[in-house]
Amino acid sequence: MYTLSHKSKKNKIIVVSKIAGPTKINAGELNLLSRIGDRRIVAPAEIGRKKLVFELTGFMPLSRFFASYMTEETFFRIITDFVQVMATLERANLPLDNLIVKGGYIFVSPTGQEMRFLYQPLYYSEARFDALLFLKNLLNRRIAPTGSATARLNSFRMFLYSQPYFSTAAFLDFLTPKQPTPVRRAPKQPAPSPRPKRAVNDYRPPVRPVNYNLTQFDDSATISINDLANGEIGTSVLGGTNTLGAGGARKGVLVRKKTKETIAVNKSVFKIGADKAHVDCWVSRNRAVSRVHAIVTNYNNNFYLKDNNSTNFTYLNGKRLSPGEEYVLKSGDEITIANEVYLFREQ
Repeated sequence: MYTLSHKSKKNKIIVVSKIAGPTKINAGELNLLSRIGDRRIVAPAEIGRKKLVFELTGFMPLSRFFASYMTEETFFRIITDFVQVMATLERANLPLDNLIVKGGYIFVSPTGQEMRFLYQPLYYSEARFDALLFLKNLLNRRIAPTGSATARLNSFRMFLYSQPYFSTAAFLDFLTPKQPTPVRRAPKQPAPSPRPKRAVNDYRPPVRPVNYNLTQFDDSATISINDLANGEIGTSVLGGTNTLGAGGARKGVLVRKKTKETIAVNKSVFKIGADKAHVDCWVSRNRAVSRVHAIVTNYNNNFYLKDNNSTNFTYLNGKRLSPGEEYVLKSGDEITIANEVYLFREQ
């Protein structure tokens, strides 16, 4: 939990974040910020025990910039910068919720050519924001002065409202200009020579049908996937026993929002966490995720989610779970494991 305030001195803006409650400064995230190398992401210039101070020169709040006339080109530059900053944080495994996404605390140069986003390296900030809602609000503010939209803005609006969740990959693909593919004509091929006619006395023996012994194929064979993507950054599905049987059992999958990777929930007790040797869904190289962070169980023809006394908590549709208690999972639910987000679907 934190409160924000800012003041301006000539061409300089100072933003102060006062930290309260269980929220703490995360030194590990602070070190990562210094190595990112993206100048659009601003780290604190001063750090106190319960205070963060940011300093910017030559910028103004985005909310004030919107009050003046904004061209369509500048609007899309701002949107693109926002999505690229989110992608940078995802690659560094930094929680997106620690990015300050408020119009009065996002800063832009007077020409609209440069953006600055403030990032707070915090534990337990309990801050959550909806990236899709933020983009919708920006789009509505851009269209509101005239009440109409160009073809490009309408195309972006249709894309934005069709997205079930925020995906940096999908937005970057939409916003990146597409290069026309050159049309290459295949060279003309010479006309095929006519097939020679077979003589009447050209005898060919009949082809005998092959009778296959179907018992040689074993449809019941199974393949065990073990230590998939060893050493790769991301999520891996680990093999094991106790898989769900075929007899009409309900099947589920987890879809990782970062990469759209699909992970089959193929065990009656399915563990998620950072300890590769003891989980079924391995989240690698992410210190925010506990060794066995959460557990999905399947019984009584239902799926259930339980937080396994994790350090950075488990959330179901934005609500934090009480450790050790089981919650019913439904298709379309969003599961947040520390700073990793998955969608649950039944098949």
